[in-house]
Amino acid sequence: MKLLTKDIQKQLLANDKKYIEVSVPDSATVPVRLFGGGAMDWYIISGAPDIRSPFANHDEITDGRDWMLFGLCDLGMGFPELGYVWLGELKNLEFPPFGLGVERDKHYEGTWGQAKESKGLNW
Repeated sequence: MKLLTKDIQKQLLANDKKYIEVSVPDSATVPVRLFGGGAMDWYIISGAPDIRSPFANHDEITDGRDWMLFGLCDLGMGFPELGYVWLGELKNLEFPPFGLGVERDKHYEGTWGQAKESKGLNW
C-alpha cells in the first residue's frame, strides 16, 4: 500500500511551507494518519523530500529523495511526542508475529486538535 498518495504529498508540502515559522493550529487538517503494530500511530502534519535519508531505497522516493515527515508520533509506550520520521524508516518496519508493516488509515479525516486529544495531550 502506498503510504503517501500524490494528493497527500501536495498537502504535506503545503503545510511544510505554511507551518515552518508558526505553530500548527488545532483546526489544521492532518493529511495522513499512519498506524501499525497494534498501538503505534503517526499523525503526519507536514513533510518534504530530503536527500540525506539513509532509507532512500523504497518504492515511494521522490526524485531520489526520501520524505522527512513531521507529526505527532506515538510508539505505543505511553509517551506520544512531536517529531520527525523518515518515510523509508516507516516502510522498513515489520511487526511480529506476521511481519505486517505500517499502513495508512484511508478513512481518517481529523484535525491537529483531534489528534492531540486522542493521545490525551492538552498543549
